[in-house]
Amino acid sequence: MDEWGTVVGCQLMGGRTSPDPWGFSNFRGYAGTANPIGTRPLYEACYRPMTDEYGNALTCLDWALAWTPDPWGWSTLAGYAHVGRTDRYRVTSRSLGDGRGTAVTRTFSYTGLGLSTDGKDFRGHHSVRAVDPLGHYTDTWFNQDDLLKGRPYHGQTRHSNGSLLAETTNTWATASPYAGVSHARLVQTDVATCDDTGSSCRTARQSFEYDAYGNPTRLYRWGDVARSGDEIDERTDWVVDPATWIHRPKRFAL
Repeated sequence: MDEWGTVVGCQLMGGRTSPDPWGFSNFRGYAGTANPIGTRPLYEACYRPMTDEYGNALTCLDWALAWTPDPWGWSTLAGYAHVGRTDRYRVTSRSLGDGRGTAVTRTFSYTGLGLSTDGKDFRGHHSVRAVDPLGHYTDTWFNQDDLLKGRPYHGQTRHSNGSLLAETTNTWATASPYAGVSHARLVQTDVATCDDTGSSCRTARQSFEYDAYGNPTRLYRWGDVARSGDEIDERTDWVVDPATWIHRPKRFAL
């Protein structure tokens, strides 16, 4: 500040959640309000307090963004920031032409980018929406934890007016049959189909069973869960070779 009170520069720079009034701020990015895997709390914290003659902190002179709160209890949560770089490429639209000058475009949007706790492993997005040229859309939700990352657990297809047309729910389970081995198993799938108004929905269910080596041994088709008499039970026996891990189906029963 010069002798006329004009601000001519900055002596100390620190992180804040809002720009300074003199126009010296640099935009560094966004801190989200959600706390997905791969993020840490980011605080607006005091790093230089004003103290009295006894060393008691009275107020804060300078603020900064920090991973931990300040020791005086003045910090505020600015949001959650990823611990590593999150530059990722994703498809936002895809057009298909018929070769005669007509093309249709499907668009995609994403929410909830996820990373591993160390920020090194990209876990995909929590949900993806695909919209067709008529405005009908499908939302798909994905797991992002260590064992089930990338596997869809729920999906909905809706008319452009919002009415539900179809819904899929996947139930997953994990097992560790051997040290260092994790087996992610799809144990049940429910698929509901509805009429154009989103009513009169019928749900068809399938259940899956596996042996200790991960081979599918049973597929039970429940059919319409509201009715009985349309169930189908499929079973498969396997020739297991645990030495080479080459397994072959030997018998199928319906």
